[in-house]
Amino acid sequence: MFRKTTLVTVLLATPLAAATALAGHHEAGEAPAAAAAAEEALPSVDAQAPAAPAPPEWDAERVVELARAVHTSARELREIQRRKPPEHLASGQASARTRYIDNLRLAAAESRRLADAVESGKDRDQTLSSFRRTEELLRDTSEDARRMYLPKDTLDRIQALSQTVDELAFLYTGRSDGRSPLHGPTKDE
Repeated sequence: MFRKTTLVTVLLATPLAAATALAGHHEAGEAPAAAAAAEEALPSVDAQAPAAPAPPEWDAERVVELARAVHTSARELREIQRRKPPEHLASGQASARTRYIDNLRLAAAESRRLADAVESGKDRDQTLSSFRRTEELLRDTSEDARRMYLPKDTLDRIQALSQTVDELAFLYTGRSDGRSPLHGPTKDE
């Protein structure tokens, strides 16, 4: 029991101590060879995970253009859904429809504020929270859309909106995950 506990403790301490404990040799002549082998086999304590990609150079004009496109698309999607008479839906679908419409309204307003802030001279760090809020609202909208039965043209518009948000995310964070928001059932018109 003592040896197992010591081994775990030693393994967490240093490669040299781990090699000594693994080799089971405490004599001065045998420990250095075991230590050298262990140092080659064990990762360095200083090793770090690869850093996240740095965001590209700030392009305020492009951010404004994309934020305005998000605003327009969200507003249009909301109007399309509002003008359709509500179908007889199960309560889960009715709730999803209500949240979908409301989240699109909020996302349109937030993306408009984002565009206005960047246009007025605010930089990436000053507008990141507004971008994150827009992204979160549109992610929630996509989740609600999955629970609804939407026409194919509406799904195509949501897909285009998602691609615009992904491009905006790349400008803010440097990540480009290309998420596709919808893979649900469609109804051809």
